[in-house]
Amino acid sequence: MAKHICDEYKNNCNLCPVSDCNGEFTAERGTLLYAVQAAYRKHHLDDDRIGWDELGNILLDALCNQMGDGGYQAWLERVARKETP
Repeated sequence: MAKHICDEYKNNCNLCPVSDCNGEFTAERGTLLYAVQAAYRKHHLDDDRIGWDELGNILLDALCNQMGDGGYQAWLERVARKETP
């Protein structure tokens, strides 16, 4: 069973970053949300509190969680060959 994202907020769903959490917000969904928020902070808000390496690791975790390690490697190879946008 996936970990509830509110575990990171000490089981306080009122602090959960998603308004429709209702105690059912999964870690997978949380990883994607966190990655998009981090990218937005860095790229759009110029937030220096998040570094480029940190952002890269956050995005890597989100991609691997969603695609699986094998899917990520296959995608990375397609990108290297310029077969995907």
